[in-house]
Amino acid sequence: MGKMSEQTWKVIQAFQKYIKGDDSAIDGFSATEIRRADEELGWRDKDAGWRLAMKNRIDDLLKSEEKEENRKEQSHIRAWQVVVGILAALLVAAVSAWLF
Repeated sequence: MGKMSEQTWKVIQAFQKYIKGDDSAIDGFSATEIRRADEELGWRDKDAGWRLAMKNRIDDLLKSEEKEENRKEQSHIRAWQVVVGILAALLVAAVSAWLF
């Protein structure tokens, strides 16, 4: 068993606190940090409650990030729709003024 990084130990301790009821213990960790710790742990304690909580948190954070990306993309699409609508209206007004 190789030596684990200090960051991995912090993640382990936070998730052990989390499963004992301290929900805020894991708030500061990103999916990437938790995944690194999970990878560094390898097969060790793979069925422990705190280890399963790590995997669930990674999934939750990734889903949350994906939802945020989709929301931003939809926002950009709506913005472009407004811009195209305004340009189309200006074009129609310009053509109408030129013809009539």
